[in-house]
Amino acid sequence: MLISTTSCNLFSSQGGDTHPCKYTPAHQQIIVTAITTAPAETPPLLIVSVINTGIEIAQRERHRVFDKFYRIPKHDPWKHGGTGLGLALVKKLSQCLGGSIQLESGSGQTQFILKLPL
Repeated sequence: MLISTTSCNLFSSQGGDTHPCKYTPAHQQIIVTAITTAPAETPPLLIVSVINTGIEIAQRERHRVFDKFYRIPKHDPWKHGGTGLGLALVKKLSQCLGGSIQLESGSGQTQFILKLPL
């Protein structure tokens, strides 16, 4: 149940748009992958990756994107709004499950990697 809630919060936002759709510019790509690691690894992991092409998050903002109520200034050109709680919730839920969420951004894309033990 918590794994489902954590994954859903990575993709959802208020107003019906998903985070990847909300922040990915027109004519760019959203790439979603989900894999499990080999059973021999302890513990085996579910790894979910979401890549948005055509957008980068500045280095100075990356450490704050998982903070409650934080929204990157001037990073919502479509004025969708939101509370700034989605990624904070994903981080908290992933930690409660013994997992993690990380952000990588550069070369014209942003990637969120969610790792959860199975």
